[in-house]
Amino acid sequence: LGSIFSFKLSGEGKIVLHIHRGDFKVFYKKSFINILITKLIFNFTDILIVLSENQKQEFSTYFDNNNIFVLENSLNNECEFNEIKKKKKFIYISNYIKEKGIFELLEVFSNNKNLSLECFGGFVNNEINIKKYESINIKINGFINGEDKYKNIYEAEALILPSWNEGQPTIILESMMMGTIVLTTNVGLVNEMLGDDYPFYFEPNNIHSLNECIEKFKFYEYKDELSLKLRDAYREKYSKSIHKEKLLKIFK
Repeated sequence: LGSIFSFKLSGEGKIVLHIHRGDFKVFYKKSFINILITKLIFNFTDILIVLSENQKQEFSTYFDNNNIFVLENSLNNECEFNEIKKKKKFIYISNYIKEKGIFELLEVFSNNKNLSLECFGGFVNNEINIKKYESINIKINGFINGEDKYKNIYEAEALILPSWNEGQPTIILESMMMGTIVLTTNVGLVNEMLGDDYPFYFEPNNIHSLNECIEKFKFYEYKDELSLKLRDAYREKYSKSIHKEKLLKIFK
């Protein structure tokens, strides 16, 4: 806050604030201090960048609507693969922390040996012990990135994101770009990315709901159509070219 105040007094430029989470209201209403700090920061802010149109409406309560701009997340690197036969496996790519829903996910697959799960992520907490879940149908790997990451997403039957809270997850964008179906909790701005009528939402921190979603996916008849729909949605709304156009309009 002090840095913002000092910069504002210098009069040498504009302050641009980028809101990168989907749980602003939770933070804002948590305490009087949070409300006070937020209002002070907004008073010094010239431009506010948010992730979606719904967020813009939300923030118009606290900030001048004319200076709020929508800029969805995009990907630094884009790629496509030629036709590859999908492997009969589900994939998880995220940090190994309980808030990402990793324990519910591993519990489901531990109880269903007919399903294969491959996990990739960073071990950010030494107290998290998930290696004990490794088995004939569950593989737990370290961090993955670059073309290897995209290849694994592309070849997977589906990606599962069981997070308790999200903003606008780039892993969903990566899956959309690859045309890989996502099974996900409907948290943060996820429904704005995939649509209110998306067929594969499940409740966070709910093993039964996750089980039901996987079962629904197994017998879903329109996987190819949904795959193409996801890829088209990425190109129309989240691609680098679209992101660049919106960015230039904000800073014209």
